[in-house]
Amino acid sequence: AKLMLPLQVPHLHIPSIWWRVATLRRVQALVTLPVLFIALLWISLPRIAPPIIRSTLLSLRSTSVRNIVVAAFLCSIITDKVLPKKRGSLRKSFPVFLLLTWALFYRFNVVEVPTVHFHRTFWNVHISERAKLSKRKFRPVPWAFNRHAQTITCFLITHLEWLWAPPISYVRETITAYDGNDLFVDWIQSEEGAKRRPHLTHSSDAPIILAIHGLGDDRRHPYIRRLARSAHNSGWRVAVYSYWRWDFMETRDIARIIDHIAFRNPKAPIVGIGYSAGGHMMLRYLQEVGKQTSLVAAMIVSGCFDFVQAALSVQNNENVTYRLFLDNQARLCASRHVQNDKTIAADRAVFEKIISDFGSNCLELYDRFVYQLPFYTYKNEAEHKGEYQYMKQTRSHYSQPAIKNMHKIEIATLVLHANDDPIIATSHIDWDEICENKNIIAVTTRRGGHVGWYENGIPFGDTLVERVLSGFVSAVLDSHSHTNFIVRVVRNSLECSRGVGDVLFRPSSIARICTQSGD
Repeated sequence: AKLMLPLQVPHLHIPSIWWRVATLRRVQALVTLPVLFIALLWISLPRIAPPIIRSTLLSLRSTSVRNIVVAAFLCSIITDKVLPKKRGSLRKSFPVFLLLTWALFYRFNVVEVPTVHFHRTFWNVHISERAKLSKRKFRPVPWAFNRHAQTITCFLITHLEWLWAPPISYVRETITAYDGNDLFVDWIQSEEGAKRRPHLTHSSDAPIILAIHGLGDDRRHPYIRRLARSAHNSGWRVAVYSYWRWDFMETRDIARIIDHIAFRNPKAPIVGIGYSAGGHMMLRYLQEVGKQTSLVAAMIVSGCFDFVQAALSVQNNENVTYRLFLDNQARLCASRHVQNDKTIAADRAVFEKIISDFGSNCLELYDRFVYQLPFYTYKNEAEHKGEYQYMKQTRSHYSQPAIKNMHKIEIATLVLHANDDPIIATSHIDWDEICENKNIIAVTTRRGGHVGWYENGIPFGDTLVERVLSGFVSAVLDSHSHTNFIVRVVRNSLECSRGVGDVLFRPSSIARICTQSGD
């Protein structure tokens, strides 16, 4: 007993010591996170405060907000007149009626079911019903359903979610482009998704989601992280094409990326998704290749159908924040191109001067930048001669925007767009004309902003984008799986028949053939 006592005492105290260490770590986390958040907020306040203030003021100017306040005030006055006199009853009843009026307005006017447009075919009806596209209600953040609040305010707040979210790592793969430059594909590794479904996430035949981010964004953007989290929870892999080439008409880079991924993963279905400017690149690729692609489906989120029209609509927007943001993103894209394009290494000083002199006008910067490139899409050597004039020598470059060739898309494509999008205005988009193409399904909402669709009480967690993407991709993959199964059953039945007659219709034969076809 005396010999065992020293050995037992440390063993008995291990739980208490572990609990103390865990408690200390929790206390440190609770203290560190608020301090870190306050420090980051203090540092970034000069940059994020102006857009939030502008968006809030523009939201308060809306007719809906004014009507809610007026209705609540009138109800308070009527209540004050009808009910017995009480001191301060008007001041107390107004907040109650304001909340009640706001809740009623939100329930009957804000919450909506998306509108689905498509050419009525068996495939489109099947996919729409299976994905529940017309049954998924969009419930915006109750206090931020205005287009400016969805696009700016919620976007800034959602960054806080990733301070304590599970970490996401990236594995970069470099692919050689058609001109000898390097293209970058970032494979996203999620610890949470790997723990939930490791047998699917790391499988060689697990579906692959290829994402193309928006103008000037990168792999760490919140919507890319939400996509990765949602896809990994479904057992899908996610790759991000981190493009740098600033030529929105170019499609050979995307074709090279998709062909490379398909060659390395011959059994994995690939689905492409493009956000904003990345949507324009994805649409241009689909229009160029037709059916000669390894993609089984595609999805466009707040896609840019015409780059020039989008830039002009931003310049005319009431909120100057969008113009400042677009100019900043354009400078980022131009800088990335200069850093990565080996063919202009000798002329980098010229391009850097263009960025410095014309960085405050997105369209002029893009036009001068493209003009200076040794080669750009649809370059007309005859027009290119002479002294530079704004959008004159380069007008052939803008001759084929995505909006003009929607009829050339030949794979299942879902387009998700908000009618109140402050960046990609819908004034030049005819959904009925687009959906004359039987391969396109368009889902539109009255609200949502630009790449927004934030829901819940605070803009954390999945948005309508992830829910629609999950349903659409699952429906397409299931349909393809069922079709391939039927094809294998017929093929195996023909191989097994060999003139035996109707022996195949016996239950034992059908069961055997179905079992072999499911391998």
